Amino acid sequence: GMIFLLMFGAVLESSQHRIERTARVSALAALVLLPAQFALEAARMAGNLAGVLDTGLQAFALSTSLAHVLAARMIGVVLLLLALTGSRPWTRLAGASAVLLLAGSFALTGHTAADDQRWLLAPLLVLHVLVVSFWFGALRPLIHVTAGEPASVSAQVVARFSRIAGWMVPGILLAGLLLAARLLPAIQALGTPYGMTLVA
Repeated sequence: GMIFLLMFGAVLESSQHRIERTARVSALAALVLLPAQFALEAARMAGNLAGVLDTGLQAFALSTSLAHVLAARMIGVVLLLLALTGSRPWTRLAGASAVLLLAGSFALTGHTAADDQRWLLAPLLVLHVLVVSFWFGALRPLIHVTAGEPASVSAQVVARFSRIAGWMVPGILLAGLLLAARLLPAIQALGTPYGMTLVA
């Protein structure tokens, strides 16, 4: 939603407030869901929900890269909320910073963080996340735009979105193929459950 506002907000007349409200509700939900997800990491380590109450496992989780991911995402969400507070000069910068921080947090853990080619994989992963975020994050705002804006404005936004998405979507495929080519040990790995899930 924030990416959509950064790209198209200047031409919106009546739908901007509804898009901002949706983004605010999502960000407020994230402030609750992100710590809850992190608390469940101890349960995942323990293999059962009792791990949530295990202070030793919770302390261990705080020493892993997952704690850095949580911190980056919480800061990103707070920046996002600040960016949605009005039309001050710094709000666009705060919004863009939030988007980059949230997308960048995905490169702090997982396969790309541990690979010796991290310098290549991390930007590919961040690009992948940004494009997917733009695509799915635009669906609800597009509904608001087509339902609430004059026909000339909605036609302009939809046409511009389609042009941008038209070349971004192949970027998802390219980034995904490059990531898979680096992370899979061999082409035969596509026959494993992980490989088949990746192809799907």
